[in-house]
Amino acid sequence: MKINGSILITTVDGYTAEVTLDESGEFLHGRILVHNDVITFESDTGIIKEMKLSIADYLKFKNEIKSKHHREKTDEEVIATIESLGGKVEDYDKNWVRKK
Repeated sequence: MKINGSILITTVDGYTAEVTLDESGEFLHGRILVHNDVITFESDTGIIKEMKLSIADYLKFKNEIKSKHHREKTDEEVIATIESLGGKVEDYDKNWVRKK
């Protein structure tokens, strides 16, 4: 952990957060920027615990979204994608891996 002015920057489980003290001086607010997502948390005590809980909630949510929306693409969808990008179907093997 290091203090950078009024902002505390800390890393937990590989995630780096900025933590600030609110104007009243009673609560700590934090945020973690992850790719296109933001994880927020706050606490009047135990900010690291709240950060870990927020990370766990975020990972659980991402896994739920992934499992709900993940499906194998049909051959027709793969072919359409390849062709829309200017590729040739014959450049790919039966598992849709590009031939070298």
